[in-house]
Amino acid sequence: MTVVALANKKGGVGKTTMTIELASGFAISGKKVLMIDFDPQCSLTNAMIKGSWSDYSQYNIGDVIFGEINRDKRNERGRKISLLEAGIQTQVPNLHLIGGSTDLKLLEKMSPATALALKKRIEEIKEQYDYIFIDTPPYDGTVQESALMATEYVILVYQAKAMGLEGLQETADTIENIREEANPELKILGTILNQYKSRTDLAKEAKAFLLQHTELIAEVFEQSIGDYTAIERNPIEKLPVTMSHPSSTAAEQVRLLTEEIMKKLKSAERKAKSNGNLKKGAKV
Repeated sequence: MTVVALANKKGGVGKTTMTIELASGFAISGKKVLMIDFDPQCSLTNAMIKGSWSDYSQYNIGDVIFGEINRDKRNERGRKISLLEAGIQTQVPNLHLIGGSTDLKLLEKMSPATALALKKRIEEIKEQYDYIFIDTPPYDGTVQESALMATEYVILVYQAKAMGLEGLQETADTIENIREEANPELKILGTILNQYKSRTDLAKEAKAFLLQHTELIAEVFEQSIGDYTAIERNPIEKLPVTMSHPSSTAAEQVRLLTEEIMKKLKSAERKAKSNGNLKKGAKV
């Protein structure tokens, strides 16, 4: 199982949308995938289901986390709720979802040790899924740290509408701190160039600026996402663009980006496995 988080401390860059599209793409390809809405704003949940989350599941990610740290709000003190109990099957084959919770904000008032709660719950289900995608909040704090501590690979999302690293610098700094202090396996896989209008000078300048800082963001994926006409209907139709508008330009861009990231992840996983075997051999 591989855990991937999409991140940027700047809001409104399309992070949640890209989480949905990539997770759906992996699932449609035949992988068993789980999406976790780890943003107290619950944008991922609202974009994937109709009505209230309680109509689908008795538990959300808040119940999972606070059950782990003995703060279950449902008067089941000390009762641990597993991710499997909380998850639901989405309209996308092979894709499950854990609904978000505004209660995650309470993590900011608790001890740093609570940041490990998500990691512990994920470890319990590592045999159940091929990939887990986590949508992270657009701000610094224990909630984002908790998500990154449970993650192996981070995909950054960059909105190509203006020059400047905006939230990427802060996100990269947080990733580096967590890598050094708590999760040495954490890596930046690359950066998605989102809402990229290739014909405009502003977008070209934004891309050129980003490419000058690959030491910060690892690399920029070759396939960008530019056409948002069909994607903007996702919250209404509750489906990824590859299912709602499969013949659209946006759907084709998403498919190509998914294939590129899937290949990149497979390569990174093989390299990690090879390095692990080498380390084991060195100890013998």
